[in-house]
Parts: sequence; structure tokens; C-alpha cells
Amino acid sequence: MDTKYKEVFMGNAMAVLLLKGVFGDHGIPYIEKNEQMSGVLAGFAGGTESTIKVSVPVLHEEAALALVADFRSQLESA
Repeated sequence: MDTKYKEVFMGNAMAVLLLKGVFGDHGIPYIEKNEQMSGVLAGFAGGTESTIKVSVPVLHEEAALALVADFRSQLESA
């Protein structure tokens, strides 16, 4: 069975690192797509610093989006 993933966040390396910790604490699996590193590894200068995307299985999307909303509000208040 193929697991379908939904993108729930896009940000810089530090924000993604922190969010991955939050997801880990709540048992939410995720995949990360770093377009800048993908471009560099492929021999291109593609992507920008803020093009790291985090996706979660559709099954966990609702919980992940709630955590992302809380995470964003904490970032804004810092």
C-alpha cells in the first residue's frame, strides 16, 4: 500500500529542525525535501535557503497541521 503524503510546512533549516523535533515528540512520521540540497547534488544552484518542505502521511495531516499552527505562533511571538 502506498502512503500518500501532504506538505504541511515550508521553511528554513532551523525552523524545519525544530518542527521535526515536535513531530518526533508526538509520534508523527514525516519526510523532508530540501530543494536547495537536491539542486546542489544534481549540479545546479537551485533552490533558496527557505525551500525545505516537510510532508506527513495524510493519516496524520490534521494533527500535524495543528502542531504547525502552534509552532508558527510560537515562532512569531519569539
